Amino acid sequence: MSNDEHFMEVAIEEARKAPWPFGAAVVVAGEIISQAGSGDGKDNHMDPTAHAEVNAIRFACKSLNVNSLEGKDAIIYASCEPCAMCMGAIWYAGIRKIIYGSTIEEEQKFFPWKDLIFPRDVLMQLTNNELSITGGLFKNRVMEVYESHSARVN
Repeated sequence: MSNDEHFMEVAIEEARKAPWPFGAAVVVAGEIISQAGSGDGKDNHMDPTAHAEVNAIRFACKSLNVNSLEGKDAIIYASCEPCAMCMGAIWYAGIRKIIYGSTIEEEQKFFPWKDLIFPRDVLMQLTNNELSITGGLFKNRVMEVYESHSARVN
């Protein structure tokens, strides 16, 4: 198993445990600095900004006692493609590498909300191609988490 696969497994496990089936992990220098789910009890699960990526960024900055991860070559692993809010948080946190499982369109097959999506070409233009984005890692495992969660709440 590669490092990327291991770290994505951590994000998926966070998604399995979370009230909302989304998970993320922030990695610096090959070490997990933080991991979180959406509304995972470490934050108020009624907070609409308590997405897994935002929680993981908050916990990473707190753990490292910094207000930015700029220059640390941080990578965020997310079970789902980050929404517009999470993309903004990732950018402002100084994270320039994103690896995710499913797309937002795939996630929306299970859940009724409509996340805002930044098309990749727009993101690349807005960020002067400074982001590295890779999707589809363990997509089928992520889809199983969505299906399981959807069956519990419906």
